[in-house]
Amino acid sequence: EYLETTASKAKAIVPLFDKMINIAKEKNKRHAEMKLNKILFSKLATEKVLNILSKRLDDSDGGYLNLYKTGLRKGDNAPMIKMIVKGYVYKEIGAKKTSKKSKKKETPVAEAKKYDVSEIKDMSQSQNQNMEKGAQGKAKSRSGI
Repeated sequence: EYLETTASKAKAIVPLFDKMINIAKEKNKRHAEMKLNKILFSKLATEKVLNILSKRLDDSDGGYLNLYKTGLRKGDNAPMIKMIVKGYVYKEIGAKKTSKKSKKKETPVAEAKKYDVSEIKDMSQSQNQNMEKGAQGKAKSRSGI
């Protein structure tokens, strides 16, 4: 009872749908059924229009479709329209996921250690000594030779 199509096709479908519902509202149901069979080519679709849609839309005289713009189609950027028959309750298929905000415990961040300038100088001297020792010995390779 709803259809998503391009804007140009929707403009063509609206008058045809209104005409079908008006035919289904005729008093002579047998004659209406014959006319609808020529348009729809399906017995099930004809029965649905006659029994369900014509009764639901009996109080109004026209404008049986609600048109909603849904955006642009990927690929060719064509404007898309969702057509919904009046009185139909649209339900999205599938459960919508709700984002739950997880409550994270805030752990106190330890303050960064403050180094004295003298300690930094001592570290750099020890690194230089290690490099000198490495230069004197054999260089290690992955193979261990």
